[in-house]
Amino acid sequence: MRKVGMLTLGKKGLVSLMALKDHDLLSKLNFVVVGRDTSIQNDYSNEIKEFCNFNEIKWYTRQSFEQEKLSCDFLVAIGWRWLVNTDHYKLITIHDSLLPKYRGFNPLVTALVEGDKMIGATALFANEEIDSGNIVSQESIEIDYPIKIQVAIDKIAFLYGKIIVNVLQSKELKSKPQNHNNSTYSLWRNEEDYRIDWSWDSKKIIRFIDAVGYPYLGALTTYYGTEIRIIQAVKVSDVEIVNRTPGKLFKVEKNRPIIVCGKGMVQINKAVTEKSGEEIEFDKLRVRLQ
Repeated sequence: MRKVGMLTLGKKGLVSLMALKDHDLLSKLNFVVVGRDTSIQNDYSNEIKEFCNFNEIKWYTRQSFEQEKLSCDFLVAIGWRWLVNTDHYKLITIHDSLLPKYRGFNPLVTALVEGDKMIGATALFANEEIDSGNIVSQESIEIDYPIKIQVAIDKIAFLYGKIIVNVLQSKELKSKPQNHNNSTYSLWRNEEDYRIDWSWDSKKIIRFIDAVGYPYLGALTTYYGTEIRIIQAVKVSDVEIVNRTPGKLFKVEKNRPIIVCGKGMVQINKAVTEKSGEEIEFDKLRVRLQ
């Protein structure tokens, strides 16, 4: 029987472990390595450790993991963001896209911002080129908009569970090459990429706000010199504005400002200050969000 080591990060790691338990496959796990992500509000590292303890699975932190000393036939990386030495094991990674689409970083966020109707996950053998190895298993699901990133993560996590079960249940790990001619890429994101571009159309802005919300930090903009995070917003009916200026407040209705976009308008239903987290009182009209 093949023995597997898992590198886990986030909710997708926890859900994958739970799926293995549901299918009586935990006996195939030799160990679990638990990663941390301090940039989100809950990285599920504590829940993964508790799961391993309860089910008597050996686990290690990323810092205490001595790869060359642990035995397994191959590693599966779930949500993992760090380099892995493949001298000792074959490595299967699971990527948040329908490869060869969106190779690289933050593919799920990119898919939601772009308005993709179909999202998915792909298990592939790692190689030297980014997300270009042979595909072992792939699952997809159709979505409707608007959709919050947390809901999309739950859907992707469910697909991860299906994929990891497929991989561990298979008697032979077959794979197929990607069509490299169809490959696209998604760039890494940092703090600057949370800022809203008000020149976008209102549909894309709403998708962006929903895509970078909890468990991420939230869409960023500046209101009267104060950095704020927009938590909830909706698209509203547009009007003919002769001198359209993206980012300007059109009007404020019961503390809910309507913002002019490059095309269309959005209404902010909830926003908080970046520093204190207090909800914003929109008491000024002659303001341009930036």
